[in-house]
Amino acid sequence: MIFTVARKNVWRNKLRSLVVIFAVTIGLLAGSFGVAMMEGMAKKRAHTAIYNEISHIQIHHPEFQENFEAKYNIPDSEHLISELKKISEVKSVTGRMILSGMINTSGGSTGAFIYGINPEDEKEVTEIYTFIKDSTGTYFEGNKKNLVLISETTAKKLKLDRYVITNETIRKLINAGFPKEDTLKLQSVLNEQFRSHKDYFYKLKELLNEELITEYEFLFIKYAMVFKPRARVVINIQNSKGELTGENFKVTGIYKTSNRMFDEMTVFVKKKDLANLTGYKNNTNHEIAILLTDRHLAKGTAKSLSEKYPNLKIESWGEIDPMIVMISEYMTIYNYFLIGLILAALAFGIVNTMLMAIMERTKELGMLAAIGMNRKRIFSMIMVETIFLTIVGAVVGLAINYGIISHLSKTGIDLSKQMGEAFEAIGYDSIIYPEMGLSYYIGITLLVILAAVLSSVYPAVKAIKLNPAEAVRTDA
Repeated sequence: MIFTVARKNVWRNKLRSLVVIFAVTIGLLAGSFGVAMMEGMAKKRAHTAIYNEISHIQIHHPEFQENFEAKYNIPDSEHLISELKKISEVKSVTGRMILSGMINTSGGSTGAFIYGINPEDEKEVTEIYTFIKDSTGTYFEGNKKNLVLISETTAKKLKLDRYVITNETIRKLINAGFPKEDTLKLQSVLNEQFRSHKDYFYKLKELLNEELITEYEFLFIKYAMVFKPRARVVINIQNSKGELTGENFKVTGIYKTSNRMFDEMTVFVKKKDLANLTGYKNNTNHEIAILLTDRHLAKGTAKSLSEKYPNLKIESWGEIDPMIVMISEYMTIYNYFLIGLILAALAFGIVNTMLMAIMERTKELGMLAAIGMNRKRIFSMIMVETIFLTIVGAVVGLAINYGIISHLSKTGIDLSKQMGEAFEAIGYDSIIYPEMGLSYYIGITLLVILAAVLSSVYPAVKAIKLNPAEAVRTDA
């Protein structure tokens, strides 16, 4: 009976009830969408780090990472790799030769770590090959010698970048919100190739106003940049005898991940080409990267491998990059704090609404008490009314959020124009795919119920403290 009476009481003043429901809906929609955005960013960063940069487990000589000296390679590494492949939790394994060197062209030079890899094994462990655009080459196709895979950042440093505005560039700019009428001014440089970033923007400033260029600078680069075809670079490196050596390599492809720092420091060549250049044996490995069937197995598997191979340094992804673990853990705390803060603010509004409802129904509550409804039932009735109002708003808010997230988790939110460079600088993708797990829906629902119960206590206490004799004589 309490539930029936409470439900009817809620709709006696529809406008006030709808205002409370609307406030709860909007508050929870904003809060839960913020949670989904933060979760999407954190999970994408963890995925990118594991599948592009560090894998689930890495094995090194204990002293290799101190100064990256080539002499500290993993002893009998090929046998170790074959043993690792027999472990049921291990999905794939690859060995890498890692040497530091210089990459040079006539236009520029830069230092980098040269990764000597077995391309097919590497494809099983990392997703670097998926970050090569069709227009920027391929991933070590065929048996050609001396091919090198460099990043877009490295290509720019080596002055291999060119800029061409095509019809496709203009179409993408318009889709990103660039004023259509201003694209007419770009027709005069259509398909013209600029050999440097400086020349390209000098010409743009002649055609467009500076404010427009500043606003779309990142996209002007992103959509117009191409690279010098069939480019060659010289890799200078120290060989196994400690002497400086160098050789020409042809750029087979240019990749671009969301981590600019990783891109700046990482260059890939075939391991046999690096071995031929430096005189190291083809089976030399400075790093063994392991991908597991489940990332949650990494810590336990790394520990058991460390016990089995005590002379090697074996680390899980959480030990290699503790920042990712910290972000994931603190993100959960932060998200619940955000939701708690929103609910606390909403709670004041709910308390105020329920107090107004009680004041309007003073005479009615006095009558109920006079005809025998005890205080426990009056307290329960007010509490159920409050919980009902809050839960309806929460369900609507979470349902709308679920629909929005389901759509955006497939299409993504592209923030390239606004914060593309900033995201790349800290290793995050500028396209965010929001997501929110079932545990968050359950956690938020429990928080909503808790907030509703706490919000109902004060109005309910006020209701049961009414004196029935005085209450029935009031006009309310």
